[in-house]
Amino acid sequence: MKPTKSQILQGARVAFAHKGFRATIKDIAKAADLASPSIIFWYFEDKDALLLEIARTASPFAHLEALTAAEPGDPMEDLVRIVSTYLAAYRDATERQTLLQLLGNAVGHERVRAVLKRHVATITSGYVTGVIRRAQDQGVLERSGDPELVAQLLMGELLGIVIRWEVDHSLPWTEATVTRQVLRLLGITDPPLIDPA
Repeated sequence: MKPTKSQILQGARVAFAHKGFRATIKDIAKAADLASPSIIFWYFEDKDALLLEIARTASPFAHLEALTAAEPGDPMEDLVRIVSTYLAAYRDATERQTLLQLLGNAVGHERVRAVLKRHVATITSGYVTGVIRRAQDQGVLERSGDPELVAQLLMGELLGIVIRWEVDHSLPWTEATVTRQVLRLLGITDPPLIDPA
């Protein structure tokens, strides 16, 4: 059976999650259960290209990209969707570990940092800020906060939850409770009931 690109990407996630950017092509091939490391080069020019693909798909912002394609809806529902999508993406320990490796190693890797900067611009400064602005315009959130700063604070709160999740290997709260509390921290005094599913 011919290995697939997704099999290689999953193996790379596992290898990068455990060894960081120092994971070798052999480590990735082993994690992907490939017969030979050279198979990776059918799909990727080099390890750097594979790493960039992981950065594009594993960053916290990448998980929210699909939301940006939807028509703007009720800002409260959009905020709930942002939080629940983010948390759903990091239920998997490998995703959490990959995220932390990605963030920890991005400083020394200009192309990865460029991917993250682009995601910050499109997701946090673009999409999430737009949702915050609409919530302020509709009176759901206080108008006094700078929408982009509030969006950044929201993303920071979510990252903090993911870090706690990884450190403890579980969350002491349900995802519905986390969602309600995050919305309260934004200043929404009566967040909607959250479906725990």
